[in-house]
Amino acid sequence: TTGQMHAMKDKFVGEVKVDKQAVEDRTKELSEKIEVLEKDKSNMEKVLADKLMDVEKLRGNKAGLEQALLGATAKASELAGLEDKANQVDVLAKKLERLKKEKVEMEGASKGEVEQLKAETKEQQETLDAADIERRKMHNVIQELRGNI
Repeated sequence: TTGQMHAMKDKFVGEVKVDKQAVEDRTKELSEKIEVLEKDKSNMEKVLADKLMDVEKLRGNKAGLEQALLGATAKASELAGLEDKANQVDVLAKKLERLKKEKVEMEGASKGEVEQLKAETKEQQETLDAADIERRKMHNVIQELRGNI
């Protein structure tokens, strides 16, 4: 009986030692996993911080691009106005050419008619010259705008 009790005690002590060792091994294993996970968490937090900085940079770039787009839209509107002016210059140039042809055809007409046509041609030429100057200015602005874009 006492021997049996000692045997049972030794058996339980052995089982407790085995269980204690298993618990210690599992605790060590879990501690190592926790350490690895904490390192991973730290690394992920660094990556997240970097990504957040990238997002902020991209937001800044977006705002700059939006401003550039607004500027380009305004320039496009201005270019459309310049195109209308250029078309007017073309119309005036064609009209001037037609008037010059009419002048040649009417050289045989009376002196009064000739003088009247000369005056009209001069006026058209002045208008054309002024329009051409404006067209050249617009052309230069267009070139400058293209360079800016």
